[in-house]
Amino acid sequence: MATLSGVPPGRAGRIWLRERLATARRAGDLLDRKLRALRAEQETARQRERDAEADWTRSYRDADRWLLRAVLIEGVRQLFDTGAQPARLEVRWVSTVGAVHPVDVDCRPASWPDDDVVPGTAAVVEAATAYRVAVRAAAVYAAAAATRGALDREASLTRRRLRAVSDRRIPALERALRERTAALAESERAELVRLRWAIRPDHPDTAAG
Repeated sequence: MATLSGVPPGRAGRIWLRERLATARRAGDLLDRKLRALRAEQETARQRERDAEADWTRSYRDADRWLLRAVLIEGVRQLFDTGAQPARLEVRWVSTVGAVHPVDVDCRPASWPDDDVVPGTAAVVEAATAYRVAVRAAAVYAAAAATRGALDREASLTRRRLRAVSDRRIPALERALRERTAALAESERAELVRLRWAIRPDHPDTAAG
């Protein structure tokens, strides 16, 4: 059970508790709505990741088949001694419901050194084309997986915060407010009793006057 500190004494404490409780309830509502929005985004991200994984798997297998054909025809040394450069990758990032993730991926496989002409047989040309497709598919899949992971982490963090507010902070404030209200009510009843005794005609202090 959470403990509260810094609560002012008396009626000021009751006002303080009411204000903190209203703030905590608003925070809980906002966190609940954020979690709902994140869950919807998670479903979309998971589907995109599955689709991207399927595209990547299919394109990689196609490229692998063409590579095998090219190796059988050209040999390994001739196939890989081409001087091709690494691909270039540009990623644009955005924030969705607090989760920062990639949104656009621009993957540009490098051209061949000799005026974009692939050396070798038709099998090598097909293998090169297939691997260009596979590289782009891999980049899209990686971005989709990163997006899903970012949303999962943000949802987990939001869920923990919501539990902290709903299961600990709000109950602690409600309990403290009930206790303070009861204590003030008891104090007011005791004060009312003292006032009644003070104004009774037969009270010793009144009679003496």
